[in-house]
Amino acid sequence: MERSNTVCKILPTWSDTENPQTNDGALRLKRGSLHDYPQQTAKIDMQRIDRPRNPFRSWLKPALLVLATGACLALAPLTSRAADNAGTTIVLVAGDLTDPFFGALKKGADDAAQQLGVKFEYIPANIAGPDLAKALQTAIASKPAGLAYGDWYPNTEDPLVKEAAKSGIPVVAVNAAPANWADSGAFALVGQSDYQAGVLGGELLAKEGAHHVLCVNQAPGAANLEQRVKGLADSLKKTGADSSILNIPYADATNPGKVTQAIQGALSSDSKIDVIFTLGSPIAVDAVRAVQQQNLGDKVKIGSRSTSPLPCSIR
Repeated sequence: MERSNTVCKILPTWSDTENPQTNDGALRLKRGSLHDYPQQTAKIDMQRIDRPRNPFRSWLKPALLVLATGACLALAPLTSRAADNAGTTIVLVAGDLTDPFFGALKKGADDAAQQLGVKFEYIPANIAGPDLAKALQTAIASKPAGLAYGDWYPNTEDPLVKEAAKSGIPVVAVNAAPANWADSGAFALVGQSDYQAGVLGGELLAKEGAHHVLCVNQAPGAANLEQRVKGLADSLKKTGADSSILNIPYADATNPGKVTQAIQGALSSDSKIDVIFTLGSPIAVDAVRAVQQQNLGDKVKIGSRSTSPLPCSIR
């Protein structure tokens, strides 16, 4: 087995400089360079494994990487073959499109597919083991030329992905995958260390003066989010701060009323909470509502990650 490494920068990150307040009184962290932290890079491990010959393989892997990242860069050598790609289908299995993170992921893949001249199919699924397994089974049964997937539940998803890779389907892991992702048969990971992302989040919150952080997880059980929670907790502990976890059942995560009520309950039961940090930006909107309704706006700040009209904000 041979392996080569390339490096993909995952900037922009954020700026730790003083930010002007918005007209609604929110303190927004602007995207830019993170002065006190080194530039973070993510290695994409390219693993070549003996598989049945595939006539598309010479260009399909870079095409699949382009779709998986949602990037439309360096397409010139690929788009020249667009006329030959019309019968090629690439499938992405990821989360429900009610989450703006996955909406952005799909939009980038749609744009790349259009430039590549390939057919692209997005199969949404709840971030839960059984639902993801069913979506992967559907994707693999269609015998696509390439498959991209998020590995949120490795124990459930990896056996299916291994079979797909063995059958000759090139596979890319996107956004979520464990450290041993290559064992699943995927030839690349487009993502980052979720644990390290949590660590950096904790450091940033500590710089903002956090002492007691409530971390809201909208998909408990998802391996990547559990790693983010752990990284956040470990990082805060080193600064003398602490954290607690509020798990929102995934089925309730898109119900603003239920999420708001759950956060209000946590605030009522622990008066020490001074920061709420959510792992999904739509949940941050519910957190703002919960804090406002309990008149805690002067005491409790709110931070989030992911993609939405409220990216990377601390209020």
